[in-house]
Amino acid sequence: MVKKRPVVALTPSMQGRGQLVTVVALSSMKPNPVQKFHCLLPKASLPMSGKFQSNETWVKGDMVYAVVFHRLDLIKVGVTRP
Repeated sequence: MVKKRPVVALTPSMQGRGQLVTVVALSSMKPNPVQKFHCLLPKASLPMSGKFQSNETWVKGDMVYAVVFHRLDLIKVGVTRP
């Protein structure tokens, strides 16, 4: 995969894995055909960002990757800290 896309991290940091994290890709495009490894996420479980609330978000369960953590950009959800 070469384009930027949102992902969900599936694994916590693990001893011996360095900075690797296992992720699954998300997409706003409905799979055709929808398979058992695809899942439509409820909007309530997603960031309140416009792009996540205005489009459907599908888990692409056939697109699981191990990536180095520094290649990921975190989503900022507007949480304020005391």
